[in-house]
Order: sequence, then C-alpha cells, then structure tokens
Amino acid sequence: MAYCVLCGKKVGLLDQIDLDFHGSKQVLCSACDVRMNKASPGERQDLEQQILASPYLQKADTVQANVNTGKVCPACGAILERKLEHFSIGADGGGGLMTLLADQYEVDLYACPQCGKVELYTTGFVPPSSTQTSKLKEQASQAAPETIPAQSDEKRSFRFPWQKEEKAPWEK
Repeated sequence: MAYCVLCGKKVGLLDQIDLDFHGSKQVLCSACDVRMNKASPGERQDLEQQILASPYLQKADTVQANVNTGKVCPACGAILERKLEHFSIGADGGGGLMTLLADQYEVDLYACPQCGKVELYTTGFVPPSSTQTSKLKEQASQAAPETIPAQSDEKRSFRFPWQKEEKAPWEK
C-alpha cells in the first residue's frame, strides 16, 4: 500500500500510477493523475508545489536537491532543475574493448522549466556564490598592474614588410 502524493489517499498496488518527478518516482491515484494531465501550465506548477510540500513525498532529499540546484538559466533567469546525474558523454555503448579505449566525460544535465533550455555542467560542479565572485573581482582589480601608456618617441619594435611607418603629416 502506498499513499497518493497529492491527495493522501491509500492506493492499492495495481491502482498506482508512477509519476517521474525530479529524479524520483511518486505515486498518484487515478483521479490525481487525470488532474495532472489536464492541468494548464500554471495549474501544473501549483500541483508541483503541492507535491513538494506533501508529507507522502518519496525520496524527498533527492527531489529537493534536484529542484534547488542554485544554477540559473542564462536565457530567462529561472532556476534550473537537474534531470540527469552522472550522464556519460563519449561512450559508444558498444561495451568490451571499445569502451575501455573511448574517452568519457561525466556531466549533469539541467533543464529550465520556463523556456526548456538544456545546460550541461561537470558532475559535482558547484557555482561560486555571488559574494565569492564579487570578492574575486575585487582581488583581480587590485592585483592588476597599472599599464603605462606608450611614449610618442618610442620606436615600434616589429613591423611586417607591407606595413608602412606612420609619420605625422608635417614629417613627410
């Protein structure tokens, strides 16, 4: 026996409908499944918030980690949701020696719920907070050496053959 994540009703084993929700399987009753399928985008967002607040939410820590990623969509500014974790790029899936010699790279796949943009990040990458980035920018600006402007009487050190020496109009 399981409980519907939306309404809390007891659902039998054969009556359960699984919902893929932020990297976990959630149980819905048939009435709530119909509500989810017929909901407009705004209503669906409200239902998803209701699922997040539900006491019957399974694997709540995984769901919260996938929802609250801290990564922002570069296109629209919404918070990205993690869809795939430890996704391997580069393996051909052939197995055997082919997989041993192929270069592989593991990434996490994030999708924007607003605009649908997909972003790839290195597995385990945590973006620095805004306070850390501002501190790094301040340190870089303080550590940058002052540039000395070139003097007019300095000669240019290198010139291609097709480049002519620039002279002032009165020096010609």
